[in-house]
Amino acid sequence: MSEQAPPPPDSTGWRRYYTRTRAIAAGSTAAILATFALLNGTLDLFDRVTGKDSACADEHEVTLEQPTVSRLVTRGESLELDGASKAGLTKERLAEPGKRVTLHANAKGYDGDPLEIRAWVLTGNGGPVPGAELRDQLVREWTPDGCDDGTDTVVWSPIPQRAGDYSIQIQIRQRGSREALRTARSEPFPVPEPAAS
Repeated sequence: MSEQAPPPPDSTGWRRYYTRTRAIAAGSTAAILATFALLNGTLDLFDRVTGKDSACADEHEVTLEQPTVSRLVTRGESLELDGASKAGLTKERLAEPGKRVTLHANAKGYDGDPLEIRAWVLTGNGGPVPGAELRDQLVREWTPDGCDDGTDTVVWSPIPQRAGDYSIQIQIRQRGSREALRTARSEPFPVPEPAAS
Protein backbone atom coordinates (compact mmCIF):
# COMPACT_ATOMS: atom_id res chain seq x y z
CA MET A 1 0.00 0.00 0.00
CA SER A 2 1.32 3.36 -0.83
CA GLU A 3 1.78 5.99 1.73
CA GLN A 4 -0.85 8.67 1.72
CA ALA A 5 0.34 12.26 1.38
CA PRO A 6 -0.16 14.43 4.44
CA PRO A 7 -3.00 16.93 4.19
CA PRO A 8 -1.96 20.40 2.99
CA PRO A 9 -1.45 22.97 5.69
CA ASP A 10 -4.49 25.07 6.57
CA SER A 11 -4.31 28.02 4.22
CA THR A 12 -7.39 29.75 5.53
CA GLY A 13 -5.70 31.14 8.66
CA TRP A 14 -3.43 33.67 6.97
CA ARG A 15 -6.18 34.63 4.51
CA ARG A 16 -8.53 35.37 7.36
CA TYR A 17 -5.88 37.53 9.10
CA TYR A 18 -5.05 39.36 5.82
CA THR A 19 -8.72 40.01 5.02
CA ARG A 20 -9.42 41.28 8.55
CA THR A 21 -6.39 43.62 8.42
CA ARG A 22 -7.48 45.01 5.04
CA ALA A 23 -11.00 45.60 6.33
CA ILE A 24 -9.71 47.45 9.42
CA ALA A 25 -7.35 49.61 7.30
CA ALA A 26 -10.11 50.42 4.79
CA GLY A 27 -12.56 51.28 7.57
CA SER A 28 -10.03 53.52 9.34
CA THR A 29 -9.18 55.31 6.09
CA ALA A 30 -12.87 55.87 5.36
CA ALA A 31 -13.44 57.23 8.87
CA ILE A 32 -10.48 59.64 8.58
CA LEU A 33 -11.66 60.90 5.17
CA ALA A 34 -15.21 61.32 6.45
CA THR A 35 -13.89 63.30 9.46
CA PHE A 36 -11.88 65.63 7.18
CA ALA A 37 -14.89 66.13 4.89
CA LEU A 38 -17.12 66.88 7.88
CA LEU A 39 -14.64 69.38 9.32
CA ASN A 40 -14.16 71.09 5.96
CA GLY A 41 -17.92 71.32 5.43
CA THR A 42 -18.42 72.72 8.93
CA LEU A 43 -15.75 75.38 8.40
CA ASP A 44 -17.17 76.31 5.00
CA LEU A 45 -20.64 76.59 6.52
CA PHE A 46 -19.23 78.81 9.30
CA ASP A 47 -17.61 81.07 6.68
CA ARG A 48 -20.86 81.32 4.74
CA VAL A 49 -22.87 82.14 7.87
CA THR A 50 -20.38 84.79 9.02
CA GLY A 51 -20.17 86.21 5.49
CA LYS A 52 -16.49 85.43 4.99
CA ASP A 53 -15.42 83.77 1.79
CA SER A 54 -12.95 81.07 2.75
CA ALA A 55 -10.99 81.68 -0.46
CA CYS A 56 -10.03 85.21 0.59
CA ALA A 57 -10.72 85.44 4.32
CA ASP A 58 -7.05 85.27 5.32
CA GLU A 59 -5.52 87.51 2.65
CA HIS A 60 -6.06 91.27 2.93
CA GLU A 61 -4.10 93.58 0.67
CA VAL A 62 -4.76 96.89 -1.06
CA THR A 63 -2.59 98.23 -3.85
CA LEU A 64 -2.74 101.77 -5.20
CA GLU A 65 -0.83 103.04 -8.21
CA GLN A 66 0.58 106.55 -8.25
CA PRO A 67 -2.30 108.96 -8.96
CA THR A 68 -2.08 111.20 -12.02
CA VAL A 69 -3.51 114.71 -12.16
CA SER A 70 -5.15 116.44 -15.12
CA ARG A 71 -5.21 120.00 -16.28
CA LEU A 72 -6.91 122.64 -14.14
CA VAL A 73 -10.71 122.18 -14.08
CA THR A 74 -13.41 123.75 -11.95
CA ARG A 75 -15.72 121.73 -9.73
CA GLY A 76 -18.56 122.45 -12.19
CA GLU A 77 -16.54 121.25 -15.20
CA SER A 78 -15.62 118.06 -13.34
CA LEU A 79 -19.27 117.41 -12.47
CA GLU A 80 -20.18 117.88 -16.15
CA LEU A 81 -17.46 115.44 -17.23
CA ASP A 82 -18.85 112.88 -14.74
CA GLY A 83 -22.44 113.50 -15.80
CA ALA A 84 -23.29 114.40 -12.21
CA SER A 85 -25.82 116.92 -10.94
CA LYS A 86 -24.81 120.46 -9.96
CA ALA A 87 -28.01 120.97 -7.98
CA GLY A 88 -27.57 122.68 -4.63
CA LEU A 89 -24.11 124.13 -5.40
CA THR A 90 -23.57 127.89 -5.56
CA LYS A 91 -21.82 129.61 -8.47
CA GLU A 92 -18.81 130.16 -6.22
CA ARG A 93 -18.58 126.44 -5.37
CA LEU A 94 -18.96 125.45 -9.03
CA ALA A 95 -16.18 127.90 -10.00
CA GLU A 96 -13.65 126.49 -7.47
CA PRO A 97 -10.44 125.46 -9.26
CA GLY A 98 -9.18 121.94 -8.84
CA LYS A 99 -7.62 118.91 -10.44
CA ARG A 100 -9.12 115.68 -11.66
CA VAL A 101 -7.15 112.78 -10.22
CA THR A 102 -7.04 109.41 -11.98
CA LEU A 103 -6.27 106.41 -9.84
CA HIS A 104 -6.18 102.63 -10.03
CA ALA A 105 -6.63 100.56 -6.88
CA ASN A 106 -6.97 96.85 -6.22
CA ALA A 107 -8.29 95.15 -3.07
CA LYS A 108 -7.86 91.50 -2.09
CA GLY A 109 -9.89 90.08 0.77
CA TYR A 110 -12.32 93.00 1.13
CA ASP A 111 -15.33 91.48 -0.68
CA GLY A 112 -18.38 93.55 0.30
CA ASP A 113 -16.45 95.77 2.75
CA PRO A 114 -16.97 99.48 2.00
CA LEU A 115 -13.70 101.32 1.43
CA GLU A 116 -13.19 105.08 1.38
CA ILE A 117 -10.98 106.93 -1.08
CA ARG A 118 -9.74 110.12 0.58
CA ALA A 119 -7.62 112.99 -0.75
CA TRP A 120 -5.21 115.54 0.73
CA VAL A 121 -3.57 118.48 -1.00
CA LEU A 122 0.08 118.69 0.01
CA THR A 123 2.99 120.91 -0.91
CA GLY A 124 5.17 119.71 -3.77
CA ASN A 125 7.55 118.07 -1.29
CA GLY A 126 4.74 116.43 0.74
CA GLY A 127 4.20 118.99 3.50
CA PRO A 128 0.81 120.04 4.87
CA VAL A 129 -1.22 122.83 3.26
CA PRO A 130 -3.50 125.00 5.44
CA GLY A 131 -7.21 124.80 4.76
CA ALA A 132 -9.73 122.26 6.03
CA GLU A 133 -11.22 121.78 2.54
CA LEU A 134 -7.81 120.55 1.35
CA ARG A 135 -7.39 117.79 3.97
CA ASP A 136 -8.97 114.37 4.43
CA GLN A 137 -11.70 114.80 1.82
CA LEU A 138 -13.93 111.80 1.18
CA VAL A 139 -13.88 111.79 -2.62
CA ARG A 140 -15.35 108.36 -3.37
CA GLU A 141 -16.66 105.23 -1.70
CA TRP A 142 -15.88 101.84 -3.20
CA THR A 143 -17.19 98.41 -2.21
CA PRO A 144 -15.12 95.62 -3.80
CA ASP A 145 -17.23 92.96 -5.49
CA GLY A 146 -15.29 89.77 -4.95
CA CYS A 147 -12.12 88.61 -3.23
CA ASP A 148 -9.91 90.34 -5.80
CA ASP A 149 -11.47 93.50 -7.26
CA GLY A 150 -10.07 96.68 -8.76
CA THR A 151 -11.29 100.14 -9.60
CA ASP A 152 -10.19 102.73 -12.12
CA THR A 153 -11.74 106.00 -11.10
CA VAL A 154 -11.41 109.74 -11.51
CA VAL A 155 -12.03 112.07 -8.56
CA TRP A 156 -11.87 115.85 -8.20
CA SER A 157 -9.87 117.72 -5.59
CA PRO A 158 -9.74 121.47 -4.92
CA ILE A 159 -6.37 123.20 -5.09
CA PRO A 160 -5.02 126.15 -3.10
CA GLN A 161 -5.52 129.71 -4.30
CA ARG A 162 -1.83 130.52 -3.63
CA ALA A 163 0.70 129.92 -6.37
CA GLY A 164 3.26 127.17 -5.78
CA ASP A 165 4.03 123.52 -6.30
CA TYR A 166 1.53 121.05 -4.88
CA SER A 167 0.73 117.34 -4.96
CA ILE A 168 -2.36 115.29 -4.18
CA GLN A 169 -2.19 112.33 -1.83
CA ILE A 170 -4.77 109.57 -2.10
CA GLN A 171 -5.50 107.24 0.80
CA ILE A 172 -7.68 104.14 0.92
CA ARG A 173 -9.11 102.98 4.22
CA GLN A 174 -12.04 101.01 5.56
CA ARG A 175 -15.19 103.00 6.25
CA GLY A 176 -15.04 104.54 9.71
CA SER A 177 -11.36 103.76 10.22
CA ARG A 178 -8.53 106.28 10.56
CA GLU A 179 -5.91 103.68 9.56
CA ALA A 180 -4.73 103.81 5.95
CA LEU A 181 -4.71 100.57 4.01
CA ARG A 182 -2.64 102.19 1.25
CA THR A 183 -1.41 105.71 0.43
CA ALA A 184 0.05 107.15 -2.78
CA ARG A 185 0.98 110.68 -3.86
CA SER A 186 0.92 112.32 -7.27
CA GLU A 187 3.87 114.00 -8.91
CA PRO A 188 4.14 117.70 -7.96
CA PHE A 189 2.30 120.14 -10.22
CA PRO A 190 2.45 123.95 -10.40
CA VAL A 191 -0.41 126.25 -9.49
CA PRO A 192 0.01 129.65 -11.18
CA GLU A 193 -0.79 133.04 -9.67
CA PRO A 194 -4.51 133.79 -10.00
CA ALA A 195 -5.31 136.00 -12.97
CA ALA A 196 -5.99 139.64 -12.04
CA SER A 197 -9.62 140.60 -12.54
